[in-house]
Amino acid sequence: MEDNPNYKISEKVLEASKKRLQGIIDTIPGAPFQYWLNEDDSLSFQFIGRGVEELLEVTQAEVQKDFNRIWKLIVPEDQLLFWESILSSANTLEPWSQEFRIRTTTGKLKMLSGSSTQDPYREGKTLVWNGLLFDITDRKRQETLLQTIYLAESNFSPDTNPQETFARLLDALLELTDSEYGFIGEVKQTSEGKPYLRTHAITNIAWTAELREMFEKMAPNLEFFNLDTLFGRVMTEGKPVVANDPQTDPRRGGLPQGHPPLNAFLGLPFYSGHKLLGMVGIANRPGGYDETLVQFLEPFLASCGTLIETYQSHQKRKQAEEQLNAISNRLMLATDSAKIGIWEWNLTNNDLTWNKQMYDLYGFSEKETLNGYETWRKSLHPSDQIRAEEEVALALQGKKDLDTEFRILWPNGGIRFIKAMATIERAADGSPLRMIGVNLDFTNQRENEENLNKALERSESVLRELERSNQELDAFAYIASHDLKEPLRGIHNYSQFLLEDYGAQLDDEGREKLETLKQLAKRMDGLINTLLRFSSVGRADLALSQVNAGDLVRDARDVLRTAIEEAGTQIEIATDLPDVTCDPVLAGQVVQNLLANAIKYTSREHGRVEAGWNSDMRRPVFHVRDDGIGIREQDYESIFRIFKRLHGQNKYGGGLGAGLTIVKKIVERHGGRIWVESQFGKGSTFYFTLSKDK
Repeated sequence: MEDNPNYKISEKVLEASKKRLQGIIDTIPGAPFQYWLNEDDSLSFQFIGRGVEELLEVTQAEVQKDFNRIWKLIVPEDQLLFWESILSSANTLEPWSQEFRIRTTTGKLKMLSGSSTQDPYREGKTLVWNGLLFDITDRKRQETLLQTIYLAESNFSPDTNPQETFARLLDALLELTDSEYGFIGEVKQTSEGKPYLRTHAITNIAWTAELREMFEKMAPNLEFFNLDTLFGRVMTEGKPVVANDPQTDPRRGGLPQGHPPLNAFLGLPFYSGHKLLGMVGIANRPGGYDETLVQFLEPFLASCGTLIETYQSHQKRKQAEEQLNAISNRLMLATDSAKIGIWEWNLTNNDLTWNKQMYDLYGFSEKETLNGYETWRKSLHPSDQIRAEEEVALALQGKKDLDTEFRILWPNGGIRFIKAMATIERAADGSPLRMIGVNLDFTNQRENEENLNKALERSESVLRELERSNQELDAFAYIASHDLKEPLRGIHNYSQFLLEDYGAQLDDEGREKLETLKQLAKRMDGLINTLLRFSSVGRADLALSQVNAGDLVRDARDVLRTAIEEAGTQIEIATDLPDVTCDPVLAGQVVQNLLANAIKYTSREHGRVEAGWNSDMRRPVFHVRDDGIGIREQDYESIFRIFKRLHGQNKYGGGLGAGLTIVKKIVERHGGRIWVESQFGKGSTFYFTLSKDK
């Protein structure tokens, strides 16, 4: 038969047909196949298309030789379903169809779909299937992506915890991209305007107990401020970062010791318009990341942007509502505590609305029904009714704001004083729609003002009477002092005559008594002269003019030159003493008296006295400072009383104790004041002004 030419021709035709068939099979997308379920339950391929090499990344010959070559690539979670589907088809003789995942030899995860029908021309008990394997990875990923986006956006509620949605999105993202870990975060700004990342979902890759504890407390809202990293470049540059060799990538920032390996990284920003809202970061996809995946994830990024923007808008609205509620509560507390009545009058239906304080202000119960404008009008005091209604009418016409005062009558006859202010809401044509305002009860204030006015009138009357009494007292002191001087001169002179004419006839005791009488008369004359000077200060008009304070001090120093030289005192005068409006004669007495006292009470032979001023006050404040004996605090007031001395009559140069009293009166006549600050045993400083506060 082998020598039969026809047989040889048929064999060649058959071989050619097989090659043509194999060529056709190899051009079919996917991988056509025929496999057998043998009597020993083993599977084997009789043939499989060359497309299997692209599908599985193994050679056609390897698969055709050993079915287990495919079996080992199926992910463990799908192996049982795969085998059960074959047995089910074998038992029911129904077509076989199954989707399953494989992990290629290069680590890629693929989703395959297989379908076949049983061949009726089977060999004995061996079952034969003819079918097709094809790659549905892209379609499945697209379906999963769209389903993920749909579920996230439809189930997202910013009122609830948004982290749950972002956690589901991250899980789907890791599965879609076959990545090991990642995060979804929002880009925020520090108070200095620098961006930082706040995560809404993040994979727990903590590698120490301390980090795990921290993650449990803070996750998922972790914050990252170091932008010198791969993910930091996404925020600073605003574009995707693909790093398939992070160890040598110049953009890397380094990893902490113990951090899980980073074999590949993809960081993707998402926007709202031109505003960077956040980013996603994923790591360790087998085979790395590429531009195709970046484009594939664009809908995912858009969804993240929508969710973040919705969340931000909700947070801003929530914060605004909280602030508004807080302001409203504070306003309510303020109006309640201040007893401010708030009202609204709707002019379209004459509806009048009051808050609780308005009812209290008008003496009404909250249960009473308000009859619009008429309720207010009837409450007005008859004497104020016409004027108050005119004020409202002018406000409604837009001629003036409503800001008026009027009296109201309570139902029990009581009278209250009310201040009313309001604003008007108008339609587009300017017609008034409603008036909103406040009422304040200032009855107590009005009563207090009346009482204060009465008190002021009484005070003015008392002041006038006091001024008249002071004038009379000054006149009496002048007259009395003047009239006393004549008999005192007589006593002094007659004592002198007696000593001169009859001194030889008197014993020592008699002469001593006459001398004492002379000294007492002389002292009395000094007291009277002091009273006259004190009285003249109060009676004389001030001859005001502008003089330089430095000239006043230098003139006083010249008058006291002898005392200064005898005491060996150093006088220091400020070079920038200002001009001052005063009575030069009286002001000179003030300076001279204060300098004389400072010289008198210095505690050392070569004391130091300073005359200066303070330019930081509202008016010039002059001072005379010494390093003398000082004054105890309890004596600060008494030293200004007339004829009050803190020491013996003849101690520290003697004196009558009236100098500071006269100084005080001169200062007060100028509208100023004088006071002392001192440290006992270390010195005193007398401050004074010659005008009222500005």
